Amino acid sequence: MSSSGCRGIFFGVEVGSDRMQKIIDKHLDIRGAKQMVDCADRLGIATTVSLITGFPEETPDDLEHTLSMFVHSAACWQSNPQLNLLAPLAGTPVYEDHKEQLVLEELCSDMSHQGRSQDPADRVLIAKYPEIFPNFYLLPMQHLDRAMLIELREFSLAMKGQLRWLLVALYQIANGLLSLYTDWRDRRLMLHPNLIGSDLRHYYRTTLFKNDFISFVRDFRRVRLPPLWQCWNTKTRCSVQPSRSQNLKAKSSHQARTFAGPTYPLQKDGGACSNSLSICKS
Repeated sequence: MSSSGCRGIFFGVEVGSDRMQKIIDKHLDIRGAKQMVDCADRLGIATTVSLITGFPEETPDDLEHTLSMFVHSAACWQSNPQLNLLAPLAGTPVYEDHKEQLVLEELCSDMSHQGRSQDPADRVLIAKYPEIFPNFYLLPMQHLDRAMLIELREFSLAMKGQLRWLLVALYQIANGLLSLYTDWRDRRLMLHPNLIGSDLRHYYRTTLFKNDFISFVRDFRRVRLPPLWQCWNTKTRCSVQPSRSQNLKAKSSHQARTFAGPTYPLQKDGGACSNSLSICKS
């Protein structure tokens, strides 16, 4: 495909857990999906990895696996991970099953293309006719907190856009991305307790968030991480490629300096490094 001129592939992975793959009747091999993203990256093919959260049956463990897929994509130079909230589109099975339980919030799936704020008149119509505008609604969730999930989407996309390589590094040293996010959200609620809706979304698009998070990471490292030596294994899959252009090599060098600091050993996955930058004890 690469030699024939293919320059981009969209991967609709949707969920990162085998359990949820069965529930949504998609049955993708997640390990295989990760390998495809890696292969495309090595061949110079850009990828988009689309993920969805907010399913009624979704558990924290399912969400952690989806976030693992998100970070795996983010660790590849030419991959663009997306995390979306599930939109109950009219006529779909998930809408028919839960149409009497839909919840209207200010923030919802990007299927609604909300913009910074909604016109009050539009809001009245959406509330009056849920059967016409179901994509502005959210589904009931038994195992996850809705407000937490809405903010998680804003957080993950902000990290990808502003602090992508810090996100990849932190994933390797934290006890899962969901745990890291939970700790961060506690800090955010302490700093800015009144942010909700469009104001919350706007915050995650500003340098204020970036500065707040970097300050949080400094404290996180001091409190949570023991002093360990670190080493970088540049032979693992996609993020550091010796054959890249000089410009990419310079970028790689810059990003490596960003990661300096004490770390935990990288978690292993089937005997191979689960992320592109391998961190270990001396």
